[in-house]
Amino acid sequence: MSVRVGMVSLGCPKNQVDAEHMLYSLRSEGFEIVQDAALSDVVIVNTCGFIESAKQEAIDTILEFCTLKQEGRIKAVICTGCLAERYREEVLNEIPELDAVIGIGSNDKLCSIIREVLERQEIIKKNYEELGLDCLVCIGGNGTQKTANLLSQIGLNVIGVPKTIDNDIWGTDITFGFNTAVNIATESIDRLHSTASSHKRVMVVEVMGHHAGWIALYAGMAGGADVILLPELGYDIDKVNEAILDRARRGKPYSIVVVAEGIETPDKKRPSDYITRAIEAGTGIETRDTVLGYTQRGGNPSPFDRNLATRLGGHATELIANGEFGRMVCMKGDRVESIPLLEVAGKLKLVTPDHDLIVQG
Repeated sequence: MSVRVGMVSLGCPKNQVDAEHMLYSLRSEGFEIVQDAALSDVVIVNTCGFIESAKQEAIDTILEFCTLKQEGRIKAVICTGCLAERYREEVLNEIPELDAVIGIGSNDKLCSIIREVLERQEIIKKNYEELGLDCLVCIGGNGTQKTANLLSQIGLNVIGVPKTIDNDIWGTDITFGFNTAVNIATESIDRLHSTASSHKRVMVVEVMGHHAGWIALYAGMAGGADVILLPELGYDIDKVNEAILDRARRGKPYSIVVVAEGIETPDKKRPSDYITRAIEAGTGIETRDTVLGYTQRGGNPSPFDRNLATRLGGHATELIANGEFGRMVCMKGDRVESIPLLEVAGKLKLVTPDHDLIVQG
């Protein structure tokens, strides 16, 4: 059976010419070209991304087709052209579902890359069958659950179990690993209070969480931080500095600032480094940073996380016994439930302004 390839070509006229060359090569190699890319096996998004507006249009288009891939309607999405050339790493980081990113002048590799991507899926299925597996349990965070959904779409029996310190998996109130990370971060913040007070310094503490601010919010509130910066809410560094100076004027010449690693900074600088320098420059108060890093991911899990993992794991085995595949176990309040992996894939659970800790804090 031939592989159907659809192409969406964006941008300048030269891009259209490049697209015709690619289509000619694909036809010569035996691929079937379809006009409606949504009806193809493989979608190629040929981009022109040297200006910001074209870049965003390309990313939005790629995301649309990646959604179709998550739904099992297409098998692979490949990005080619200017965007792939200039913003390769950025595109891969922002859209991990992409199967390949091919720069300018790599058209001759396109056919072999398409075959390699499709063969990869067949190898996974072959290994699954040769091992005699009845089900694959995928334990992990967002990337793991996206992959679990893709494996489910190609016909494997899959169950997802949400495990990440970031607590950002859509569809579950909490993930195991989060409570342990919050405990570690809170203890670290507690330990910095005495030094900050005795040395009259501002302490900037950077915690993990990727694009979500759950660890920063929970550990910052529990640890008595004076300022908490979350990716979801943004910040004004002048207001941060004013809050610190106001504390100093009220006889508190020290502050604890908890920073989530995912906040935006100029020139993509490390959050703790940028915030530390900006506070010291803006307030004149000596400021030091502490990056907790991987200490939040290791050590002994909290009793809460151990019990949560036991409950989620037990429910996962019930799903397997009942033949209810393509689902992820989740916490809803105090109940263990499950939801389709298709609903989870590609989504993030982020902190919202109306969260009770923010409102009450």
